[in-house]
Order: sequence, then structure tokens, then C-alpha cells
Amino acid sequence: MIDSLPGQEPDAPLTGLRVLCAEADPAEARRQAALLSAAGALPLLAADRAGALRALRAQGPDMPDMAVLGCGLSQGSPAATEAAGTGAETDAEFTQAVRLEFPAMPLVLTAPRPGPDLLLHALRLGGADFAPVPAAEEFVRAAERAARRLRTARLRAKALEIYRGFFENAEVGMWLAAEDGRYVHCNTAFARLLGYASSQELLGQVVNIGAQVYADPEDWQVWPLALAAAANGAPARGGPLVREVRVYGRDGQLLWLRENLTVHTGPTGERLLLGLGVDVTEAKAAERTRQAGLDMLRQVMDTITDAMALVDFDENVVFCNEVFAERYGLPPEEAPGRALAEWLEVLAPEDAGHVARLQTTPAAYNIILRETRSSELRFATVTPFSDGSGILLGAVVMLRDDRLRAREQPA
Repeated sequence: MIDSLPGQEPDAPLTGLRVLCAEADPAEARRQAALLSAAGALPLLAADRAGALRALRAQGPDMPDMAVLGCGLSQGSPAATEAAGTGAETDAEFTQAVRLEFPAMPLVLTAPRPGPDLLLHALRLGGADFAPVPAAEEFVRAAERAARRLRTARLRAKALEIYRGFFENAEVGMWLAAEDGRYVHCNTAFARLLGYASSQELLGQVVNIGAQVYADPEDWQVWPLALAAAANGAPARGGPLVREVRVYGRDGQLLWLRENLTVHTGPTGERLLLGLGVDVTEAKAAERTRQAGLDMLRQVMDTITDAMALVDFDENVVFCNEVFAERYGLPPEEAPGRALAEWLEVLAPEDAGHVARLQTTPAAYNIILRETRSSELRFATVTPFSDGSGILLGAVVMLRDDRLRAREQPA
């Protein structure tokens, strides 16, 4: 059972396919087999219905990929009819019985007198295609058309299997929802994110996403936003609607979810919302802890009479107190993001990047800095600053009030 890679159409669609030839006339069966073999197929010959059924019921690599059934196929012996298990007495009944037992098997039907009525009859019997006998070029074309459809169906099934495997095994939560507020499908990661044992449990219990999942029901009213993003081509450019929302877990606990949302069209034309979700509850808690620490530091700094600034490891100001801002002539709100070097610089080249070295040696130290405008020297104490969870954020630079009056003397 050989298939081409997705997007590749084989030059000879019959190549490597096992094709069962169940024509009653031995000469016609051999003719069909020769034509199929020349087209790259692996023909299998069956003299009667019993032989055809034995071949069709083979398992594994011996099972045919498609079958050619002649409308003139002989009934075979009573034993063969009994072996078929169908009770079929006519060619039509036999073909229908094959179709019922092997619904996915492509069938090419042959007959010596082609015509509109016979073509319609062949379609009603479940034939993938029809060809006249004796077999000739048209027979090969019919078999190739059936082979192309077979390969396309297999590739689609393979692609769907790959997609389902990715969807189900992804570590990120993934879900599909309908406009009426139901989850159509979700993977295990998303179910567990919300505290459910399985995706089946979530799908069975959540019938109203807006009321049961989102802490603010208005957060479910995302269709206008998502549709607007789709209309603007955002999904095609890789820019889905991204947001952070609060959701309820299975037991009522509040979680923070970062969502990426895109609109997709389902197999029957329905609109579906595809969501990718990541639990950011811990990150949100850490951010609140970090912000609380910064707010407390800001309050403390504003009570101190020394000039102080919190800087990151690139020595950019995060914020400063009012004394620092007044000393260097700027409103406090304009300091964040500006380089400390605008006002203070190191004396020795080896002191460049001294704050960054705190990442490997987080200990306070003293240093002499020079004001860029006045060239006056100042003692400074540099102290590592961590948030409430112990993560090192930067350093507090405090300029001691006792200014060095002496200017740097030339060597």
C-alpha cells in the first residue's frame, strides 16, 4: 500500500497498488492484469466469487488496495456462494454485498455493453468507476482515476491522523468552540488545565462556556473581535486575537489564562473558534508580588533624603525618588527607561557594567561616580534588589549626601 507524500501526485497512480481482477472470463482477466501490470500495479487474479472474497478478506500486506469486478462474473459453485456469506445470486447482489463488507474498497466495474443505463447502474452498485470490456486504454484510465481517489483519501486520512495526534498530544491547551457556547473538541492538556480528568469529562459537563468557564461572561463575547481580526487577515499573517482572561477551574478556583483565538470554518461551513490556552496563574501571582515589592521600595525611597534610583542590569532607570529627580532637573515620571549614564558615569573603564556583575555576585558595594554635567564626584552604594520571590531584578543606587568637593586632579 504505497502512497505519495502530501502535495505530490504520482506520475503513475497505480504504481505499487494491489488490484484484484475478478473477471469471469479468464482471457479477459489476463488482459486486465497485463494492462494493470504495465501501468505499475500488482494485479491479483480471482476466477470466481469465492476466490474474490478470499482475496478481499486477506489481512495485512496481502489485502488488495482496489478491485475490478466484472458485471459478467460467474456465480460460481453452490459452495462458493455459501462461502461468500451473502446469499448473492446475481452480479448486482454480489457487488452490493462486497460494498457492504468492504465499504472503503474502491471498485471498478466492467461490462461488455457500455451505455448510460449501465453507467448509472454501476454507480448505484457502488463502483468508483466504470470501464468497457474487452479491456483497453479506457480500462487503464478508469483504474487510474480510482487509484487517484484512493490515494487522496489515504493522504487525507493520514493528515487527519497527524493533526489529531498533534492536537491531542500538544502540551498547550487547545480547543474548538461553536458560536452557541459549547466546546466541540478539546485536548487533554486543556481539560487538565481546567481541572478535568479528561476531555470527554469537560465536553460532557461544560454546556455554556460564557457562564461556566469565564469569570466575566462578557469575555465569551469574543466573536465580533475574532471575526474582525479574521476579516483584517490577522490569522493569515500569524496574528490571532491574544488576551489574558480569568477562568474558573472545575472546582471553582480562579485561574489566569492567556488565549490565542482564531476563527476557522468547519467541514459543513460552520464557524468555529480555535483557542490555544496557557495557564499564567503563577506568572500573574509572581507579577503581583514583584509589583508589590516595587511599590513598597518606591514608598521607602521617597522618605529618604539621599538621591536614589532603581536600575536594571543594563543600568537603565526603572524609577527614582523625588530627590534624585530634583537634583538632576527632571520630573520623576520622565526618568524610567533612561540610562543612568546620562547623569552619572564611572571613573575607571574596568567599572563599566558594574551593575550587571551583580547577577553573578549579588552583594552590595560602594563605588565613586562622576556627575556628567558638573564633574563632581559622589560616593554611591549599590545594593542588589530582589522581588518577594527572590528573583534578582536590578540594583538600588543611592548617592550619599556627603558630596566629594574635590574634583578629579589630572595625573
